[in-house]
Amino acid sequence: MKKILLSIASILAFGAISAQVAKTPLIEHFTSASCPPCVAQNVAMKAILDNMDANNLDYVKVAHQGNYSFDPMENNFPTGSSVRFQHYSGTGVPHSALNGTSGYPSTIVTASTMAAVAAQTTPYQVAVTQNWISATSVDVTVVVSNTTPAAVSTANKIFISMVEETVSFPSAPGSNGESVFHWVLREMYDATSGAGNATAGSALGTIAANSNQTFTFNVTPPSYIADLNQVSFAAYIQSATSDDMEQAGKSIRGGVPGLLDLATATSSTVGAGYCNYSFDPVISFTNNSPGIPVTNVIVEYDINGGTPVQETYNGNLTQGQSTAIAFPNTNLAPGSSTINYNVVSVNGANAYSGGSVAMAPETFSKINTTASSTPISEGFQGADNQPAPAGAIADNPNGITAQTVSSSSTPATSNLGGHGNSDGSFLWYFYGISAGQSSKLIFEKRDFSGTSGNQLTFSHAYAQYQAQNDALKISISTDCGGTWTQVWSKSGATLATVPAQTTAFWPNASQWVDNTVDLSAYDNTPDVMIAFEGISAYGNSLFIDDVNTSIASSAATNNIFSKLSIYPNPAKDILIIEGTYTSATIYDVFGKLVLTTNAQKTIDVSALSNGVYFVNIISENKLTVKKITVAK
Repeated sequence: MKKILLSIASILAFGAISAQVAKTPLIEHFTSASCPPCVAQNVAMKAILDNMDANNLDYVKVAHQGNYSFDPMENNFPTGSSVRFQHYSGTGVPHSALNGTSGYPSTIVTASTMAAVAAQTTPYQVAVTQNWISATSVDVTVVVSNTTPAAVSTANKIFISMVEETVSFPSAPGSNGESVFHWVLREMYDATSGAGNATAGSALGTIAANSNQTFTFNVTPPSYIADLNQVSFAAYIQSATSDDMEQAGKSIRGGVPGLLDLATATSSTVGAGYCNYSFDPVISFTNNSPGIPVTNVIVEYDINGGTPVQETYNGNLTQGQSTAIAFPNTNLAPGSSTINYNVVSVNGANAYSGGSVAMAPETFSKINTTASSTPISEGFQGADNQPAPAGAIADNPNGITAQTVSSSSTPATSNLGGHGNSDGSFLWYFYGISAGQSSKLIFEKRDFSGTSGNQLTFSHAYAQYQAQNDALKISISTDCGGTWTQVWSKSGATLATVPAQTTAFWPNASQWVDNTVDLSAYDNTPDVMIAFEGISAYGNSLFIDDVNTSIASSAATNNIFSKLSIYPNPAKDILIIEGTYTSATIYDVFGKLVLTTNAQKTIDVSALSNGVYFVNIISENKLTVKKITVAK
């Protein structure tokens, strides 16, 4: 009898073990749209997960987008990624956690580690379903089951995450070149109440033998969801003490009733070069919805956030048919113009697959057609994070990180101006720019008529990351950017002003170098454009400051102007020019002529506003430029 009882006990024990189920691997992936090293890790992980699907295995992934420089998805729901990142004591991206074990993605998430998790067993099973009531309402049901004949309580926390399985942008939203993202965290919900922002999870109690706990709630999807058809829900249960993930599950995306599947693209045209302002906005529209014709479409665009201009299509677009919606021709203004496009409604509503109709803004840069005789004198003391100062434009494709900076907007603690003399400079952040990409800072046209010995001076500071050959090139155009001639270029170690460093480079006063570029080949040229171009090799940072154009001095010229003096400076109401000269003209910092005078000693400047001005003085057919300040 004893042997029989032992056999029965053994059978019961075996039955309890065999009732367990395989674990579903859960990957929490921490990444960013502005993290260059993340790109390779994201591609490698995607390949591993795609291969698991091909072998009929399964996984649950939640991608936490972090704000490292800029990430629009992190901006939508910042607390979710932040709380989970802190939970795993993360210090930087890329970073991953596989079933509660965290570290660098290439060592944590591999084919072998995923297979090892999938080979483990657990008493828990997690089933997640979603049922769309409408495009603004979805019911979510999560069933956590105990598959064994004994009560279980190992997992005492449950987390519910809304993810968007694919988020596509027409162009890279950050600085690392990625435009398609997978399994993006969009919101976290309380399993009991359905309340949002539930980053701490919810309590999961003891589950009796062969029983389950069911959680049901209804949510309205956030307005920032790009495509409702890509929404699914992930549920994972965890031990609050050991961090072990006992099980995970996910719902099947799609099923949004009446959701139109549409596609849009921009095919706008703009006048060639930097001086042709003509602009013809066009939005191309395609209906990919089976059985749902598109009869009415309202689209719009605006320039720099101004008043939207709308156009309406009325017709009958069946599946696979397209149309081009053209707007009236208009003109852009000098400077930078950002065009924002939007689909207002389709068939009188907005129940369409939003991801496919998202159109990236387009930015076009134009310059004034009239050249200024005021010399360039740029110290980059304007607002931080501007792509170009007044009197210049930026040609920054793909949202490249090139902008004005100061200590107030960076980790630097010292003045970031040339030689530490000011707190502003211009930055190319090459670590955030993919290798081979470049951007230009282009100054407005200058009139060098009647001048000789023209030159360009500027200061720069640069550190390599290791041995990367980031470059700075200066070019001249005399046909409004139609063609360019290179006049100065340095790269890599030749450009560097300090030894290479693998930490972010922020220059101090001693790490700047002065440069002079001979522009005498452009003496007496009426239209001269100067462009600084930063070319990335995915290295460290380059700064420029104190960009000035002037006339190289000579003994004769110095003798002429040594007899002139101009005072007081700053001036209040009266400016005095001592010495013999032919004429004087005063320009503001934007190159606008504000005052002209003949050879007179006393000049009335009382009508001028407070600010910086440039006085062009002609004497013996020679030109000198003096910088003055009017302060009242």
